[in-house]
Amino acid sequence: MNDPVRQFYRTARLDLGAISDLPHRHFRLFLDNGRFLKIDERIRDETRLRKWLVRFAPNDVYYSVSCWLNPEVLGSRNGTPLTSNIILSSDLVFDIDRSPFSLHNLEDARNDTVRLLGYLRKNNYTIRYCAFSGSKGFHVVAQDPERYPCASPFDRENLAIKARSRLLDRITAEGIMVDRKVTTDTRRILRLPGTINSKTGYICTILNNTQVQLPIKEILNIVPRVVLFAPRIPFVGDDRSLREPGIIQWLLNRFGVRLGAPDFTYASYITNSVPGIRRMVPFFLFSPRVGLAKAEKILLDVQAQYHLSDIYLFTSESCISALSLRTFQFRRIAKIVRASGSRDIGSFLKYGHQFFRVGNRTDVKGRVIESAPSFVKVLQHDGPDHLQLVSRPHMEFLRSFDVPVREYPNAHGQGELMMTHTVVEH
Repeated sequence: MNDPVRQFYRTARLDLGAISDLPHRHFRLFLDNGRFLKIDERIRDETRLRKWLVRFAPNDVYYSVSCWLNPEVLGSRNGTPLTSNIILSSDLVFDIDRSPFSLHNLEDARNDTVRLLGYLRKNNYTIRYCAFSGSKGFHVVAQDPERYPCASPFDRENLAIKARSRLLDRITAEGIMVDRKVTTDTRRILRLPGTINSKTGYICTILNNTQVQLPIKEILNIVPRVVLFAPRIPFVGDDRSLREPGIIQWLLNRFGVRLGAPDFTYASYITNSVPGIRRMVPFFLFSPRVGLAKAEKILLDVQAQYHLSDIYLFTSESCISALSLRTFQFRRIAKIVRASGSRDIGSFLKYGHQFFRVGNRTDVKGRVIESAPSFVKVLQHDGPDHLQLVSRPHMEFLRSFDVPVREYPNAHGQGELMMTHTVVEH
């Protein structure tokens, strides 16, 4: 009854006026169980959408950047009827963000957003809206001036993708950094303005020309926020060193946590997402009560069942943890993690990531409450699974901590793993 999400959507003003041709848009809700719900009816107005939001109280709400003849039955390009894939038009969408979530990075993203808006206006693009996403950056949505007079809807999509790629080349030549994947994806879904970003509680908010010129601190003061919960592992980081007690206090203040509260500590984590590709590696977390011997047996069984590569086993006072370097898609990872009985399966399905602690756990005064996890052993696999694709960034990260990682002939992924610095509720 006191669900803050449901209460918010009972009365919230949903910014649907900025979205053209609303009845031909496809809507999706990201639910608490970690699954997307496709709305299987036409959304023609705010009243009908509100009924869905109040009923399901979704974590996040998205709409399609393209308009479709039959949006309620939109399917994949392959394996679904043509009638479920007839594209009518598609917005030009730009996603400008910086990781991790910090004031410094948000200000950089805002500056690029202002430059992008200037470029689009200079070149006579019609801008539908600019919005703060509620997390790491901004969305700019513009009208596509191009026309694609092809009989085949798939040909129209392909022409649009090529035209957008050429536009992006011109934009990046100006030194403006945007996410290319978003702009070229005609089947992209975008966060709906006026809805909650579950990662931070901020509302995705449309900004006018004056507001987007403001420093990010002032923008955050005018953006509404719904307090969803005291964060356990919030999606928040900062570019500065976060080892000093003063920075820990800044993080606590940032989330409205009373200073000196004994139930909050600070720690650093890595995620299981592989930089540069849309794949993940499996993490495994067990209670110390399980015991190392039983945890090892479970991991060996899962390793054999799902053809994992070597598994690296760690232990700490509060957790037995492990990871394999072999990469998989999200759904396969979910099956592997569920089969192991890993205690983080619920949060993984909810947030779409796993977290692995790599540093000390400290209190608000910087005192070490729990040491970093210690490496125990490698559960080695010498069969053909050793030759499967593994995560290069995770492999190099382990080596940087002097973990004895052997050479793998097939590795992919680019860039360094980003550590997430968090306030953790116990």
